[in-house]
Amino acid sequence: MRLQHFPASWKHAHIAVIPKKGAKSSPSDYRPISLLSAISKIADRAILYALNFTKEHKIIPDEQFGFRAHHIRSSGYPSGRTHPSRS
Repeated sequence: MRLQHFPASWKHAHIAVIPKKGAKSSPSDYRPISLLSAISKIADRAILYALNFTKEHKIIPDEQFGFRAHHIRSSGYPSGRTHPSRS
């Protein structure tokens, strides 16, 4: 996390197909499952913990709305401003 880099090799997953109940004659009768490496799952948990910590302790200001649940703005411009072409 200190390096702010998630190695490409950790992003590779093995895909396993699991049959659904019933007939197995069509590709839609199977469910794909992605199997990630253990280190990838550990890194994912660590990142999630860090994000939850920042949320619980209100470290990220409310003005930072990108990629945050329930922080959607009607425009990408600060409050009271409009799109430059609509001024």
